Amino acid sequence: TVQDGMLIISGRRDVTTPDGASTLRRERGVLEFDRSISLPTNIEVEGTNAVLRNGILTLELPKSVNARARQVPVTEG
Repeated sequence: TVQDGMLIISGRRDVTTPDGASTLRRERGVLEFDRSISLPTNIEVEGTNAVLRNGILTLELPKSVNARARQVPVTEG
């Protein structure tokens, strides 16, 4: 979630036992988490993208048009 200059990541990890296997002892259970990260600039919410591949979360957070640098021409006066 991107809201009010914050990126909030939340998730849940379940422990599953493969078919045909049995568990004698399980040391890790279900894990739920929330992380909040302050964003340095305004984000274009419509252009955000999140991909989870091989356990790695990749986020694309494009800057809003107002937060991007722009070139200002200098005139002699």
